[in-house]
Amino acid sequence: MANVSKAILAVIHDYKNRATETKPEGIFFRITFQRERKYFPTGIKVLARQWDSQTQRIIFHPDAPRLNRQLEEQRVQMFEAIKEAENSPLGFSLRLLGRLVENKNSEEADLSFIEFARKRMYERGLASSTIRQHEAAIKALEESGIIVEFADLTPANIKRFDAWLRTAKGIEYQATLYGYHKRIKVYVNEAVQMDYLKENPYQKVKTPRGDHKKLKYLIQDEVDALLSLEIVDDPSLEKVRSLFTLQMYTGLAYSDMYNVDWTQAEKRKDGRYYIRQSRLKTNEEYYLLLLPPAVAVLERFKWQLPTISNQKYNDYLKGLGLACGIKKPLTSHVARHTFATTITLANHVPIEIVAKMMGHSDIKTTQRYAKVLAEDVIDAFIGLEDKLK
Repeated sequence: MANVSKAILAVIHDYKNRATETKPEGIFFRITFQRERKYFPTGIKVLARQWDSQTQRIIFHPDAPRLNRQLEEQRVQMFEAIKEAENSPLGFSLRLLGRLVENKNSEEADLSFIEFARKRMYERGLASSTIRQHEAAIKALEESGIIVEFADLTPANIKRFDAWLRTAKGIEYQATLYGYHKRIKVYVNEAVQMDYLKENPYQKVKTPRGDHKKLKYLIQDEVDALLSLEIVDDPSLEKVRSLFTLQMYTGLAYSDMYNVDWTQAEKRKDGRYYIRQSRLKTNEEYYLLLLPPAVAVLERFKWQLPTISNQKYNDYLKGLGLACGIKKPLTSHVARHTFATTITLANHVPIEIVAKMMGHSDIKTTQRYAKVLAEDVIDAFIGLEDKLK
């Protein structure tokens, strides 16, 4: 809680006490002046367990860093509005503050959906490569002229945009179309969360992923080669191998690996560590018991991971793969796939448990790993059969 002259500002969650473990409620700025209170919505909603009232910050949310930045930006704007009201010849009042905030919000409300999406794209702190992908999707939407304003976001117009991508842009592959929709959906979801939209039109439109490329993963011999590789006088390569090992034995995507506060890993009575978190991509909760190779990496780093960009990380992984004699290109995705196949499913961990550990929202996603394992076993036996002829 912070004092601003005579007005007191606090950030509170769910002041009507309606939030539950499954139903999110809003975060508000509460301004107290001369024993009177006024509440201003931030447009951000979280579950009860995702709000820390002591620090007035969002926790255990897959998008917590971005939402906390957004909250801090709004807090600064609220301080500025309070200061403006205090400097008014009329003198400070909650009514005057309300008018100032309302005027500012009406300026924000004048944004088109295209403008809103671009504004949020740069505010989210995305990597430059991700910005290029998102800008391409927003630009395509703008070029189509089908969806410009928030009112244009209807299931019918989304279908028209999909048809436009196929004809005007000449996109044939469903997986590519899915990529465009996936990036647009990010900003539609934010618009719903920030009360620009009452409902999500994408909930009434099917945008299938299309055919998947065959998953690449390391077999046990390749895992052993990577772990036993002797690295001399190359701390960067050693760091990258350690991070890849952590991914292989947790199944975490690159972004999720860095979203975890490892210092908060909980220790069980049997001495084992575990984490409970939500995936950034799907918001699905996952539960992981940390395997010994993962714990060894974390202890080496004193439970604080060294920073490295995703691009640089993948660049180093290519060199690591060559040094190990692994023919398939190593990427951070290969580590996650290896966890799902070689580390878990191949060792008879039930597929339902693997789905929970991976944070999959649909078990069909996990079944892809089981299918590719089965196909590789069949291919190996066919190869063996040919040799024995």
